[in-house]
Amino acid sequence: MLGTIAVPTLVVAAEKDLFTPMRLARELVQQIPGSELLVIPYGTHAALIEQPDLLSLRVAKFLDERVYGRRRASGAR
Repeated sequence: MLGTIAVPTLVVAAEKDLFTPMRLARELVQQIPGSELLVIPYGTHAALIEQPDLLSLRVAKFLDERVYGRRRASGAR
């Protein structure tokens, strides 16, 4: 079923998440064609609250490149 996903997909995982193991995120990426994995370094299950700036920058970059089809200017995050 995951193999039928045909839209840009960013799988977000936290390095130190004890509730959702990293292996599950890796399995998702393997099963969803063309998906990408974003690992929040040192993040726990609350990584979205712990590191919101990192997440928002990376999601914006993913959307720019994979959804809107453009690259950010050199040097920009």
